[in-house]
Amino acid sequence: MKILVVSGFLGAGKTTFISHLINRSGLKPVILENEYGDDSLDSKVLKKDKDLEILEFMEGCVCCSKKDTFVNSLLAIHASLTPEYLIVEPSGVGKLSNIIENINKITFGDIELLNPVLILSINQLDNYLKEYPDIYIDQIKNAGIIILSKIENESIENINQAKEKISRYNKNARIIDSPYQYADKSFFEQLMNHKNEAELIKDDTCKVANIKQESFLNPNLKNINQLISLLEATLRDQFGKIVRAKGELIINNERIRFDLADNQYAIISTDNDDSECKCVFIGENINRNLLSNYLNITNKKIDIIGFNKINSIRQESYY
Repeated sequence: MKILVVSGFLGAGKTTFISHLINRSGLKPVILENEYGDDSLDSKVLKKDKDLEILEFMEGCVCCSKKDTFVNSLLAIHASLTPEYLIVEPSGVGKLSNIIENINKITFGDIELLNPVLILSINQLDNYLKEYPDIYIDQIKNAGIIILSKIENESIENINQAKEKISRYNKNARIIDSPYQYADKSFFEQLMNHKNEAELIKDDTCKVANIKQESFLNPNLKNINQLISLLEATLRDQFGKIVRAKGELIINNERIRFDLADNQYAIISTDNDDSECKCVFIGENINRNLLSNYLNITNKKIDIIGFNKINSIRQESYY
């Protein structure tokens, strides 16, 4: 069983990359997701492929508090499903070094760890290096391949500056600085067959950022402008320091999916027919009461301080 870890901070685009990897490589790996908190909204994207075996590890962070349970889960997958490939998508706030260390405990026989992949969005590179250095730098240092995501509209100058900053922490990683969506099949096949031989760089401390999650069932917004206002206010930190927000809701009898990360958001229609709608906000010092009021508004108009105009809505998904 070859294990590929696809790491990345909250909202970097791990699930989107995994979906693309599977489609381009033609492989059918088992996928183990360690979603942050108790919700797994992102896995719905992968579950569209009925042939995939997707398992959700919802008992805590696989890099730290539940590491023994995580290792036992890997062994159980190996014994019961005997997959050729297993993709592990850890929580965005997990330390990659701890995940690799845990997997290394069972890399014997036909269990092999592949070169870890890090999905990194350069939009918030400076901010996350400052705000969450323990997690962010650890992920960079221990990645064998670093794939820059969401760079379609970035300038060559910005991309080169980001590469220079990343190289300060990891000079040996291969940095993919062109949109991976256009890579040929052989690129994805190589990812699934390159054994990890890099030295583990580990900090003995396991400091997890004080990031919390707030979930809301069946939000009640009356029109798309209310959702846009809500997301604009979220970007302005009016509900707390929110790093990621995502969810689905019904507006005018249409199911709408939204995703907010890296100081931008996307709103798209979805054909998902799940009966329950859910919204999730992840960050620090989240004002649950204020968010609850906005998400369950019925008769009053949303009034967001500082909301002047909508710059743009990116009609694409960053899941």
